[in-house]
Amino acid sequence: MKNPYPYMYELYQLIHDNYPNDVYFTEADRHKEDFEDYWKIYESAFQIMDKVSWENLKQEALEKSCCEQVGRKKSQFFSILNQAVAYQYLRECGYIVVPEKVSNNSCSGKATRENCCLLICMLR
Repeated sequence: MKNPYPYMYELYQLIHDNYPNDVYFTEADRHKEDFEDYWKIYESAFQIMDKVSWENLKQEALEKSCCEQVGRKKSQFFSILNQAVAYQYLRECGYIVVPEKVSNNSCSGKATRENCCLLICMLR
C-alpha cells in the first residue's frame, strides 16, 4: 500500500532520527486518526512546493523541533509548517512564489502576480 503522506513521513523520519522522544510525533503515533486531518492539510501544501523550498522548510522545522517554550510547546514548529500552507495559498491566488529566501527582509519591486517578493517580505 502506498504511503498517503510521503512528505509528512519524510519530515517525521527526519525529526524522529534527530529527536526520538519528540512529543508531537509520539502522540501522532498513538492517536493516528486524530492527526490524519492535519496531516492531509500539510501534505497537500508540501506536495506543491519546489525542491529548494521543501528542503528549507524541513531544515527550519528540524531546528524548531527541539525548541519547546513553556506554555507555547510546538508553536514555532507549527509556524514553520504553516508557511507551506501560506505558500500553497499564494500559488492558488496566482502568485509566483520565489523559491530562495529573501535576506534581511529587503527586496525591490512591486507586489504583482509576476513578482510577489515584496508581498513575501511584508508577510515575514
